[in-house]
Amino acid sequence: MGIGTSAALALVIGTLSLRTRGVHFITITLALAQMLYFFANSVSRYGGNDGLTIWVSTYFPGFRSLGSHHELAWVCHALLFIAYLAFLRVRDPRFGRVLRAAKENGRRMLALGFAVHRHRLAAFVMSGASTGLAGVLLATMTEFVAPAYMSWLRSGELLAMVVLGGLETLHGAVAGALLFVFLEELSSAVTTHWGLPFGLFLVLAVLTGRGKLLLATLRKAAVR
Repeated sequence: MGIGTSAALALVIGTLSLRTRGVHFITITLALAQMLYFFANSVSRYGGNDGLTIWVSTYFPGFRSLGSHHELAWVCHALLFIAYLAFLRVRDPRFGRVLRAAKENGRRMLALGFAVHRHRLAAFVMSGASTGLAGVLLATMTEFVAPAYMSWLRSGELLAMVVLGGLETLHGAVAGALLFVFLEELSSAVTTHWGLPFGLFLVLAVLTGRGKLLLATLRKAAVR
């Protein structure tokens, strides 16, 4: 239900926002996300701003429950691997090629007869469904959900992961997420104002690596 709801919301938001580009796209998606955030805050029946505790353990085929973080970790790694393979299958065939070509020149693809908007909307919905899966796993781990998970700060964290790992590869997103968590834990262990050194590193990654700082570092280490 969580994945389906996320996909349905992505369909509605994508239909409204994918007609725009650049700053306008960022603005409308952020505005819609904030609308959902404040709506969730106002629903007092489910905890409102205080959130909602999940009292029943989540069950998964092959496991009695996912109350153990050890079992949950295996499920998360397995689902990550499956999702990675699925997106690889989507990226390489015609669907992925149309998306990449539309990114370079959308008008030319329209002139060639390709339904660019439908391809982008399908990719948007797949992104929403995969993010919904991540949200379900996060709620299973913490046994708690709150509107704070829908704030623009969480969107900024996801964007920072992609920037750190690189925008052009799937494994860059995975590597960027690992680096983000590592830097957050390292900075918070050194100082309570961990956001300052982390922000400086993120700015450095954007200015010097154009979103490929981690991949470039790993490539140099492999050559050495």
